[in-house]
Amino acid sequence: MKIAIVGAHGTGKTTIVHELFSLLKKKGFNANITPEAARSSPFLLAGERCPEGQMYIFASQIENEMKCQRGHNILVSDRSILDSLMYTKLFFPEQKELIKAMESFAKYFMNSYDCIFKTTLLYNPSEIDDPLRPKDEKLQREADRILNETLKEFYPNFIEIPAGVSAVEFIFSKLNFAEMGGK
Repeated sequence: MKIAIVGAHGTGKTTIVHELFSLLKKKGFNANITPEAARSSPFLLAGERCPEGQMYIFASQIENEMKCQRGHNILVSDRSILDSLMYTKLFFPEQKELIKAMESFAKYFMNSYDCIFKTTLLYNPSEIDDPLRPKDEKLQREADRILNETLKEFYPNFIEIPAGVSAVEFIFSKLNFAEMGGK
């Protein structure tokens, strides 16, 4: 089973991924995490935002998911390729060929996800201590809007995590982990 947690920057995805992974391990499941590909991008680490950087993140996300899923029954992925597609659309809308290529591959690759959960809480990005993320709240809201559109097109059965609930408990309640071999 492959689960992705998606959302705009600064919405709690990484925290949810680690908490869900911890719960799964405590319950005896053979689980693993795919870390967010942008965290190791040589482009973002150098402060360089460019189309090549987005392509690198897109390809790295695919590679990381495939690598991390091997030998595990459950993979919890911090983001999906749709996040990278969304940021490409947001920052480089003039890159029509790149966007079209990403969309073509996404149509195929999205079948590898069993479930995608989208964060709904938007935190003030200027209050988050993360040097890789933009601090502009308007940009965060635009990223959220584009991601919603992208999800509706490529993975319409995504599930929004409602505000005011424990995200991990909500996700756990929506999935049938009983047949996956936990305690």
